[in-house]
Amino acid sequence: MTKSVLAFTALLALPVVTEAQTNADAFITYTQNNSVFTYDITLHNTGTTNIGTLWYAWKPGENYLPIAPSSTSSPNGWTLTQTTSPGFGTALRWTVPAAQELTPGATLSGFTFTTTTTPGELAGLSIFGNHPPVGTTFVYEHAFAGLNGSGGFATILVNPVPEPASLAALGLGALCLIRRRRRG
Repeated sequence: MTKSVLAFTALLALPVVTEAQTNADAFITYTQNNSVFTYDITLHNTGTTNIGTLWYAWKPGENYLPIAPSSTSSPNGWTLTQTTSPGFGTALRWTVPAAQELTPGATLSGFTFTTTTTPGELAGLSIFGNHPPVGTTFVYEHAFAGLNGSGGFATILVNPVPEPASLAALGLGALCLIRRRRRG
């Protein structure tokens, strides 16, 4: 064998090194009781690292919920901290100890809050700075310990969708309208 073939063969034998990546997607379902909405965030870890922080309606130094929640709840083991910017809003930061972090491929719901903020307001733009979306959300690899001490992170956009029963009712209503038009 020639030296170039040996060198090429040696390169093929080297392990492929991939960089760990923090990434996720999420959505919010909601139910309505008069003018009060209860929201539940479902988080899906789409990266290759664990997730130990979900910080909803936030980016460093800015909080985007226009009205602070009247009540909140957390998935088992997760702790909630509300952060505020006077005159600009609130954000919700859930963290969990390392032993309970959300593993790659796993999905978790139960990040819940109740407020009079409407789904349209949550899907809209914030009043802060250059008006980023209210649903701007950060996920961190570990429990938040400062911008440089929490491992990898990703920014995602989380917008509300009606809970399944409401979607079914909307679909049934649309079918009835289509049927009525065909008869008329």
